[in-house]
Amino acid sequence: MHTVSDLVSGKVEIPKSEKYDLVIVDGPDGEVRQYWYSLFKDNVKKGTIIHVDDAFHYASFEEELNKYFTELDYAFVSKLGEEQGNKCWITGVIQIN
Repeated sequence: MHTVSDLVSGKVEIPKSEKYDLVIVDGPDGEVRQYWYSLFKDNVKKGTIIHVDDAFHYASFEEELNKYFTELDYAFVSKLGEEQGNKCWITGVIQIN
């Protein structure tokens, strides 16, 4: 739907009125993935599940996730293939009202 340059430049917008029960972050490849968090930070509610695939490829993935979602309770973390960059993910649940 969108190019990497759209994501980085801020051309991608999500209406703040939309609230999600589930958010899956998987791509684009590389460190650009960290830009998704700021886009959907206003679209979550208590109980929203956020799943980040390949969460430990770059330190910025988890740093940005924690920056925008301080109320995220990690429900499941896998670091099985962290060194190879695969089979690692974070699944968390938003704990705000």
